[in-house]
Formats: sequence, structure tokens, C-alpha cells
Amino acid sequence: YIYIITIPLSNGCYSSVNLPDSSNDNIILNSLLITNFKNIRDLEIPKLKRVNLVWGKNNVGKSTLLEALSVFASNGQLGQLYEILKQRGEDLNAFRFDSSITVDDELNSFLPFVSDHDRAILETGVGIQVGENDVNKISIKLVRVSKERKKEKDKTVTINKVTPVDASADKSIVNSYLALQVTNHFYSLNRELALNGRGVPNFDLIDSDALPINIPYKLISGKGEQRTTLDKLWGTVSMSVNEDYVVKALQIIEPRIKRFNLLHSDSLYNNQETVPFVMLEGESNRVRLGSMGDGINRVLSIILSLINCKDGLFLLDEFENGLHYSVQAKLWEIIFELAELLNIQVFVTTHSNDCIRSFAQTAEGREGLAIRLDASGKSVRPYLYENPKDLIFAMDKLIELR
Repeated sequence: YIYIITIPLSNGCYSSVNLPDSSNDNIILNSLLITNFKNIRDLEIPKLKRVNLVWGKNNVGKSTLLEALSVFASNGQLGQLYEILKQRGEDLNAFRFDSSITVDDELNSFLPFVSDHDRAILETGVGIQVGENDVNKISIKLVRVSKERKKEKDKTVTINKVTPVDASADKSIVNSYLALQVTNHFYSLNRELALNGRGVPNFDLIDSDALPINIPYKLISGKGEQRTTLDKLWGTVSMSVNEDYVVKALQIIEPRIKRFNLLHSDSLYNNQETVPFVMLEGESNRVRLGSMGDGINRVLSIILSLINCKDGLFLLDEFENGLHYSVQAKLWEIIFELAELLNIQVFVTTHSNDCIRSFAQTAEGREGLAIRLDASGKSVRPYLYENPKDLIFAMDKLIELR
């Protein structure tokens, strides 16, 4: 397939661009390259499939891989960088308007994204890189922006001049400031985020069009989704053909469920909040989903988020959280089915052998790939299991996979 989209140019016009068809299966990424992102100094996965399961020891980079993919899908959108920092409890000074903060404070707020918190990495030509290859990738590095005045058509105009950071250069250049430069290399599109001691403007956090061609995506942590988020997700599913998949998924935990909806319920403070309810076979009263345990609420988060990633990436951390091993294979069945139906590429992490086994049993004859990550010095090395039977054989022979 060839997709035609339009990109807004600085003069208000639009330019048509052909999006590449990454494979016959129309997945987003056929391979993955991550450089200098958090605890992954260097990782190259030469092959990917529609549904990819990733595991490895603690701190090898499983969750980091998902976060890197979210940065790629969002084109380095500030809102996504902010959410990652927020979820990890990192410094958020760069996103505050505060006269007491400095340029160094703002830069230090972004250093958690850099391997070893090494500022020098951002000052090199490499910086942070996430993508499929050297052409189709997003990069983040530190640059210096200065303003120049030039004569054009009998008038003086001001233009921005972007240059690499030079530690020996004069930092007191008039109208000069440091900036983080986010680049979409496939389309040669740049955006500079000023580091000037003023904080990031709030509108930048929601400016999804800062770099166009964002990929639909959802990153689900091991804790699941907040209720307000579920409300938005359900809004795109309700009254659609995909609504039945939500009930089907919930029936994995409670087979008696026949209907699901989010309804308003008066709280103690007379504010209406949206609450998940279900109807059970043989009962006339609605039942709050929250009263049925963490597992069923986890399934709801997964399925609603997955359906909202049509033609994009679904990123799920710690698949097994809240899920008994006996229900995992059924959930994998729905994930594989929806991934194919809605053209979604899936990346899931786990610590659980039960999860790996249920994945292997479900993936046979389907587009699934299992990936083990191992630390190798400062690099991360992937081991690919393309044949699900190899995984099942290893488990049956009690070979340690984790």
C-alpha cells in the first residue's frame, strides 16, 4: 500500500508525501534501532513481527524499549516526554514557569532520557536515536540557536541559525540560546525546544502537530489506566463493531458478563464520575466492575487501549500483572485477533514464564516473535525466537529462559 498525506509547510501551503509500506504485512517497524536512550546505550533488533513479546532480567531495558517506541511514534512530542518523566517520578523543572530555575535546571530535567545522564551524548552528532534504521528514525540532540538579520527583497528579516553545540564557543552570544532539537530524519523535519530558563510553555505539551505524521499509539504501564482515560477510550469504541471485543475480553475473567458500559454515578461530593458497570447473566442489577477484582480491570485497560491503536503501535508493560496464568492464553488470542483486524503492531514485556508459554502456544501459525534481551557490556543484545515450538520445547526441558 502507498499512503498519501499532507504536511503543512512554513508558508501555509501543503506538500504531499508518500508513506513507505514497511512490509507486506503493513506493520510499522520491520526492525528496531535504539541508541543512547536511558539505560539502552545500543540495541538493534534486526527483525520484528506484528506481535512481539520481550523479556529479560531487571534493568535490561524492557520498559525503556516501550518508552523509546512511544517517543518514536509521537515524533518526540513534548507531551509524551513529560508523561514518561511524570510516571517515573523524575524532575519536571523544565515544564514549570519559575523564575528561580536556570537553563541548566531545564537541561538536567531532560537528562534522565540520556544514557548515564551524560550531557555530552546530547552534544555529539549522534544524540538519542530511536527508529527502524538510519533513515527512518527520530533523534534528539543539543544545538545552539542564534538569530541573524538579513536583507531579503528590500526588507530586513530575522532568521534562526542552528549550529552544533561547541563547548569552547562563547556562551554570551546575543540572541543565542541552547535548544533540544527533535528531528524526523525520514522527512527531514526539525523542531527546536528552547532552553532559556523560562520553562516549557504549556501549549507545547499538547502540540501534537509540532512534527506531523504521528503514529497512533498507546503505552500501558504495569498499573493500567486511570478512570478518566478509560472514559475517553470507551468513547471511540461504544456503538461500534469493536464493542463486542470488550465484552469478550471481560468474559475471560467472568463468563457471566453479557453487557458493559461506562455510566455516571453520583459521588459523595455530588460530582458525577464515570464508572465501569456490567450486567451478568441471570441478574437484573448492574454491577460495578471495580468490585470484581484487579484482573478484570487490567483486561479492560488492555482491550480498550488496543482497539484505540488502529494502524499504529500498542505498547504493554508487564502483561501478567493481575492476571492468573489460566486466563493469559485467552487474552493473547484476542490480542492477536485484534492486531490483525485493526492493523496494529504490538510490543509486550513480561517477567513471567507463564506469559511466555501462553504466548508461544497462541503464536503458532501467526505473526508472533519472542525476544529475550541480555546485557552485553553497555549494549543490549537481542535473542530472537521465531518458532514458537522452540520456546515450548525449552520450557518442557526446564531450560531457564528468564
